[in-house]
Amino acid sequence: MFYKLSNTASKERIEKEFNAKFKYPNLYESNPLINGFKEESIYIITDEMPHQIVPGIWGLLPKDFEDDWIIFQNVNNTLNFDEDMLQNDDTLNNQFCSKRCLIIITGFFTSYIKNGTIYPYYVYTKLNNPISVAGLYNKLNDGFKTCTILVSEANNFIRNIHNINVKMPLIIPKEARENWLKNESNMDIESFAKASNEIDLHAHPIAKEFFKNDIVFESMLDPVRYKDLP
Repeated sequence: MFYKLSNTASKERIEKEFNAKFKYPNLYESNPLINGFKEESIYIITDEMPHQIVPGIWGLLPKDFEDDWIIFQNVNNTLNFDEDMLQNDDTLNNQFCSKRCLIIITGFFTSYIKNGTIYPYYVYTKLNNPISVAGLYNKLNDGFKTCTILVSEANNFIRNIHNINVKMPLIIPKEARENWLKNESNMDIESFAKASNEIDLHAHPIAKEFFKNDIVFESMLDPVRYKDLP
């Protein structure tokens, strides 16, 4: 699945792109590598406040959960949810109907296996614009928000550079963001998945140091050439 994201956009660029303001503007920092295996925050826009950008802890927790984040994630990793699960899981289905959000990133990472070696790819839009990924969120009793990203079937472009599985983050196009945040129980998620597959994405291989935990360096998103890779 997808456990690492990137958000290199400036505060001003995000606010302009989403026509929304940060609730805590002084706390925002761009981050080339958001590691889901740690308790990290990502920035979201919720259906409750569609013109406000707030932090959310990546990894959905039950509303009344009071123990450590890492304990729950070790038992039930909730960084990603497959959109197909919404049809079969009543808890998730209720979440989908009432607590949807947009998760703000500028890119995500895929992995390509060739001759027994894994190569990382960085995926982004042509102009490296902020991307909105479909998400679900929950508000804990202490007021903190936790969230998860939805994944759907990968398009041909992603399958060409991601041969570990056939999924990709469900990207919400700019023209569909308002509809995603509408509180409608009869929403057809398949239409969002189809629109996600039609988005024009770009990608390039990056240094294999990406796989080393706790290593973040200035050039980590720069392209690296490997022989005979897509």
